Amino acid sequence: MYRQILVDPNQRDLQRIMWKTSADAPVKTYKLATVTYGTVSAPFLATRTLRALADEEKAEFPDAADVICNDSYMDDILSGESTLEGAKKLQTRLSQLLQRGGFELHKWVSNSPELLKDLSTSSYVFDKEFQDAPVKTLEIARLYDPLGLIGPIVTKAKIFIQELWKIKLDWSEQLPPDAMEEWMNFYQKLAKVNNFKIPRCILLPSTIRIEIHGFSDASERAYAAVVYIKCFNESGQSQTRLLCSKSRVAPLKTLTIPRFINNIKAKESCNKKKYLTADEVKSSTEFLAKIAQLSEFKAEIDALKKKVKGVSKTSKLKALDPFLDENSLLRVGGRLCNADLPFEAKHQIIIPSKHKFTKLLLSICIRSFHIGAQGLVHQIRMQFWPINGKGIARKTVHDCIACFRQKPTGVDQLMGNLPSESNSKCTIFKLWGGFFCGPFQIKFKNQRKGIFSKVYVAIFVCLATKAIHLEAVTDLTTEAFIAALKRLCARRGRISTLMSDNATNFKGAAAELNRFIKLICNKNETLANYFASEAIQWKFIPPRSPNFGVLPLSDNINEYEVLTPGHFIIGRPISAIPEPAILDISDNRLSRWQYTTKCVQTIWKRWKNDYLNHLQQRNKWQFEKNNVAVGCLVLLKENDLPPCKWTMARILEVIYGTDGKNRQRNEALGPGIPCLKTSLSPIRVGDRGGQVGPCPGWQIVRKAVTDRSVTSRSIAQHIESETRHSVFARTIRRRLQQSGLSARRPLLGLALTQNPRRLLCQWCDERRMWATEWNEVVFTDESRICLQHHDGRIQVWRHHGERMLNSCVMHRHTGPAPGIMVWGGIGYHSRIPLVRIAGTLKSQRYISEVLEAVVLPYLQGLATAIFQ
Repeated sequence: MYRQILVDPNQRDLQRIMWKTSADAPVKTYKLATVTYGTVSAPFLATRTLRALADEEKAEFPDAADVICNDSYMDDILSGESTLEGAKKLQTRLSQLLQRGGFELHKWVSNSPELLKDLSTSSYVFDKEFQDAPVKTLEIARLYDPLGLIGPIVTKAKIFIQELWKIKLDWSEQLPPDAMEEWMNFYQKLAKVNNFKIPRCILLPSTIRIEIHGFSDASERAYAAVVYIKCFNESGQSQTRLLCSKSRVAPLKTLTIPRFINNIKAKESCNKKKYLTADEVKSSTEFLAKIAQLSEFKAEIDALKKKVKGVSKTSKLKALDPFLDENSLLRVGGRLCNADLPFEAKHQIIIPSKHKFTKLLLSICIRSFHIGAQGLVHQIRMQFWPINGKGIARKTVHDCIACFRQKPTGVDQLMGNLPSESNSKCTIFKLWGGFFCGPFQIKFKNQRKGIFSKVYVAIFVCLATKAIHLEAVTDLTTEAFIAALKRLCARRGRISTLMSDNATNFKGAAAELNRFIKLICNKNETLANYFASEAIQWKFIPPRSPNFGVLPLSDNINEYEVLTPGHFIIGRPISAIPEPAILDISDNRLSRWQYTTKCVQTIWKRWKNDYLNHLQQRNKWQFEKNNVAVGCLVLLKENDLPPCKWTMARILEVIYGTDGKNRQRNEALGPGIPCLKTSLSPIRVGDRGGQVGPCPGWQIVRKAVTDRSVTSRSIAQHIESETRHSVFARTIRRRLQQSGLSARRPLLGLALTQNPRRLLCQWCDERRMWATEWNEVVFTDESRICLQHHDGRIQVWRHHGERMLNSCVMHRHTGPAPGIMVWGGIGYHSRIPLVRIAGTLKSQRYISEVLEAVVLPYLQGLATAIFQ
């Protein structure tokens, strides 16, 4: 379509292109005469041209012009008619109108083959197999239903997916048996969708009036809305068709809409304001506070409603002297009744510490002020009194990102072991570390009016003996450092290993030495072998981590050491040949020179026995901490910036030492930035708590649901073995509580088999309409009771309402001592005496000791009694 629209000749200079037929040919310039596809203005020019053509030909083709203006999108036209004759007429007039502007319609698509019969095969696309092709829906993701015509089927599939997400299944895991059975039933019934047909035409011929009817409904699992269209024609006939529907699965996090519900109840005085009023905020806050109080303090509220002396002496609210106001809200009585304060400040609303409502209130207050834990407690107690307010205020401040950035805490790992270079016997200055200090201002002596110049000092420290060598350098360039390195080697001898930070001059010197070695080695094989064994090995410590250039130091500055670096400096000439070890030879067998050599070698023995023992203790970083994990948010510490200006980054990589602790990490700020001085943000990836870093919460929940009796310590060990991240047992418990799982004693009972369960349900179903007859029914029960305080039942993880779940019920007594069987019955008017049965209860004992001795005599006293 774009190539059919000419551009004004005055504007064609803006569409110049240059072209060369070959590399040596001259450049030719062309002007594009039509609209160019891909330019910013091309879509507007195309649609504007179509509208201009429709306006010019509107007098001759009014119906076609209206379709172009209202039923077209870019170069596509989507329209139709209620009859075949009207559609053919519109087709002809559209083609005639667009041919006036040089446009040709093609790629016709229609649901009526008769409409496409007179067109050439190059002008339309029609799938003849469309209506007969079967719909194969093998997976839920392939259920494509934009109009919601099979909404009930799709909704059931979505509910099934939501149930799978609740149990935290991985993609590659097998479905549980009950879920697999439900899926197979759904899958087998899904084939019946092929028999479901809906007419495409929803209007009657010659329709004069259309009505749209909408319905909606909701349940605990899902909610949906459906729209029907009802049309009437000239002859008075009517027809109703399904137009579309929309369904959605109910979210796991339930919400309430108080204003919407209130407006429904009060149809005449609906609140038209878009914002919340003060009265609405107050009423909703009190409503939420009442819900929170009922979940935690129901016993205290019931006691106060009965107007007894007060709450129980063991209640945690006893010291607050609580009372109920006119709205049945639990408030603090306290001792400030005569204080000149508002009623809300004297008698605050009591709220539990672990309720979601309390956490939301504290989070709102901390976002508004960021005033610290003590100020947060004062602010919240102006209206509410949270139990353990100081504790939850400290936790809220600890989890606040803004408060954390004002006062971050560093992540310090346990002090690592000394490297082998620092505690191995070697010659002086064979292993060294290099650093720079300065600048210093100097004035040259031979200049009468010399200006001050900057100089730096290169510090070389022996890694084994702490001997120090100083070299003055003029600047921080690579050439200046190489010159200082040459002077060091000339004075102290050959160096085997260098350890330095990542300064540019150090990096440049290492690159220059490597380049020089490669240049020589490529031309001389002998020199290549020599440098391979004698060349300097350069090691770089992690960036921004000066503590990695470790040197053994004493924690006492006044301590007198037996050996000093001077012993090692004068102990061996620069060009001396190493002497053989003669420490094990007795003195009377040695010459005078050998004895002197033995005294020198004794220094190293004393160094090993006396000096290395002083390096055992860790003077700081004495506590082992959890490893920081990949994905954690951290603050990069900058010494010249305040904490609030520190950059936030995410850890991309951690590097573990030989002891399994990571003391070096790479943070992401665009590209990876290595850094050690970081402060860990309270935001975690996954779970947070015992470990530093992401705790895989879905693995924890899945482990607890799979094995209800697993302990939190076992889950922690399992997580640590799979992810190499340590996690505390209390973190596991807290994470499971957040998911609704709590550790409770299992129900002790005997599970019914399938047949007795069916008979019991059948009996109850037949008598479900009983009213007063239930007063005459006697229910029986039997259980095994342990004689000791512990019956051997371990705690199981279960959600609220899963007490009777088969996996949460213990069917056998496992206590440390034998239990006793207890049988009894209870009715509306009286109770059967409790029967204690010692030993094993078998069928014959049950008949003789329970049925014949207790049940039958009791039933004989009841008129028309029936034994089931």
